[in-house]
Amino acid sequence: MPQAYFNISCAIIAGGKSSRFGSNKAVAAWDAHGSVISAVIKSVSHVTSNIMIIAGDQQPYQSLHLPVYPDIIPGYGPLSGIHAALSLSSTDRVLILACDMPAISSHFLEYLISVISWAPVVVPVSTSGPEPLHAIWHRSLMPLIEQFIAQGTTGLRDILSRLPCRFITLKEIIAHGLDPLSLVSANTPDALERLREKIQKGTPRRRY
Repeated sequence: MPQAYFNISCAIIAGGKSSRFGSNKAVAAWDAHGSVISAVIKSVSHVTSNIMIIAGDQQPYQSLHLPVYPDIIPGYGPLSGIHAALSLSSTDRVLILACDMPAISSHFLEYLISVISWAPVVVPVSTSGPEPLHAIWHRSLMPLIEQFIAQGTTGLRDILSRLPCRFITLKEIIAHGLDPLSLVSANTPDALERLREKIQKGTPRRRY
């Protein structure tokens, strides 16, 4: 196993309805090499080979040759996906990623994984706030997550405000030469195109 691999698993959350995108955003074309979700997988594969997809419909992802699992407790949005990921993970630490972040940088992920903290969530902060779907969650949170679900508390940023977190601030991101585009979601066709244009027009990026 390459030295770049870590003792961590990854779950890509792809179970959303993509209502703002108008079609399945995960399988939308990203570049000449493939789809949005395939770009995420390519970057993640530099840090771990233990990758799964959390989605209700397996069919769109069959060509990716990765295990696809549905929510165990459906109906609670991304929190259901995180719950399933932690339940199914073979490791204590789980890298939770959204399927709509095609600019994810493995350099950024390596830094995220390398951060040592007692906090059960390690989460970067973008200009719009903490990014719970670009974060590391610990399996010890399972009872609390099930409690949040039982209470109907499903907002991820609300949940983060109630949990011990190690936040990776924008200042820290910039100081370590990490690429903030790694945190950008493309949840509409226009957002996807803008992100693509930023990468094409921007300076060379350290993705891998």
